Amino acid sequence: MSNPPVETPAEWLRFAEENLGVAQREMGHDSPAFRTVCFLCQSAAEKYLKGYLIAQGWSLEKTHDIVVLLGMCADYNEGFIQLLEGGAILNEYIVAGRYPGDLTLETID
Repeated sequence: MSNPPVETPAEWLRFAEENLGVAQREMGHDSPAFRTVCFLCQSAAEKYLKGYLIAQGWSLEKTHDIVVLLGMCADYNEGFIQLLEGGAILNEYIVAGRYPGDLTLETID
């Protein structure tokens, strides 16, 4: 019997690739939707990390926190520690920028 998709690392990676692909295509426009790109990048990173963790035998937990997920990944591979600073930045885009007044374009780096 096969695993349900939510427990299959390949499904998480497929969704992550989709999010990242849309973000990359959007960046090719003359006037990209930066806030949406940031949100999609956060979402892609979250899915990549969850896919990795599930491949390690992790039971899916509901979290959007990239730093928490990176900490869990570091339990399997210390190399993930070097991504913590970038993960903290991505965490800003879980909600910020999705609604008017949340985030100005000047704060997106």
